[in-house]
Amino acid sequence: MSLLDEYRVEMVCEDHVFSDAVKVLNSAHSYENLAWNLVRLCSEFD
Repeated sequence: MSLLDEYRVEMVCEDHVFSDAVKVLNSAHSYENLAWNLVRLCSEFD
């Protein structure tokens, strides 16, 4: 077993830059597969 430092990154971005933000996170991440979650926020109900 080994211990590694981990970091949690949270950000708010507009829809049109989301795919670029994920690309940057993937390129800077040291693991082969980056784990991420998307939570879309809205200010009104449809």
